[in-house]
Amino acid sequence: ATNTLLQDMSFVNGGGADNNSDGEAGFWAGDGQSGPVTIRRCDFSTCENGIFSPAGSGDMLIDSCTFGTGGANGLNDGRSHDNYVSGNSVSIINSYYVGNSRGNQIKSRARTLSVKGSYIGRDNGRWIDMPGGTDATSTNNIYVTLGTVSQNAFGLDDELDDNVNPGKAGSFLSVDDAFYFQRNTEVFWINHIGSRVEFVRPRVFWIGAAGATPPSIVIQGPGGIVNPVSPFVLDENNRVGAPPLPPVL
Repeated sequence: ATNTLLQDMSFVNGGGADNNSDGEAGFWAGDGQSGPVTIRRCDFSTCENGIFSPAGSGDMLIDSCTFGTGGANGLNDGRSHDNYVSGNSVSIINSYYVGNSRGNQIKSRARTLSVKGSYIGRDNGRWIDMPGGTDATSTNNIYVTLGTVSQNAFGLDDELDDNVNPGKAGSFLSVDDAFYFQRNTEVFWINHIGSRVEFVRPRVFWIGAAGATPPSIVIQGPGGIVNPVSPFVLDENNRVGAPPLPPVL
């Protein structure tokens, strides 16, 4: 198809019955997908992957979708995700990720990634994982840690898979996002020496009881963060008793 629209649909139990991470999904876009794909007001629950597009070359829009409201997507081996998407560009707006306890919420292999006005909750995997060569912007989102297992919050070229745009370091720009941390340790992987990560006007909180030790924010890898530490110094003034919940629940 050269132009694909999925709208007002639910995808339930898409793949995963064999418990193998073999790319099964609620929606799967094949290697030859070159035209634009729009997925609007759809729900993906208990699928091996919610949306799986490993080698597309077109543009994808995910608009007002939900992931995991009826049961988390993903398999127990941690290699299946709410979104595994690729192509020229991926735009995600007004969507809700309830918390995939197996894999990542957004695993993008697109040249550009834009996430706006969304709620991204996670139990185990990363909020966002992407290779070197991707330029990503995140605007006015709510990022919430729902689980308690130590894990990476973000991964930029952590797997050294910078084949999306060879020779380009990539970047991640966060503007007016809110972050709720809960785990003992949160890690930002920036594995490409030229990668640039910047946070503008972040609102940062930690979920814990009074007197508890707040999570530590660790930055790893040869890449750099602009204004790296001060936005993520957590103290009692940043504490909240419970994480915000997505409005769709």
